[in-house]
Amino acid sequence: MSDERMVAALLRERAGYLRRGDEDRVAQVDAQLRHYGHNPGPEPGPDPDAPGGPAGRQAPPQETTTAPPQDTVTAQGDAPDGIPGEQEQPKRRGRPRKPRDAEGNIIRE
Repeated sequence: MSDERMVAALLRERAGYLRRGDEDRVAQVDAQLRHYGHNPGPEPGPDPDAPGGPAGRQAPPQETTTAPPQDTVTAQGDAPDGIPGEQEQPKRRGRPRKPRDAEGNIIRE
């Protein structure tokens, strides 16, 4: 990371601590700014997020879509095709579970 990017990041961090009133953290960030050759003043400098700050700091907004609703189980517990008593199992999420014995130990294959 170049020094000017580090200074810009530290200035943003310092502005956040000033908003919260955390003077101890402001002093720590000031020490780091001096390490990088930037003299932090008593007041916050220009807003690094304002136009004219470091370029390429914000990702473009992502377009999201919603999935159409699926008729999986009706209020009576019937399957979508109307067969009484036939219920769909919910879709399992994540990694498949490893087989286990009666005591709960993983069975190695």
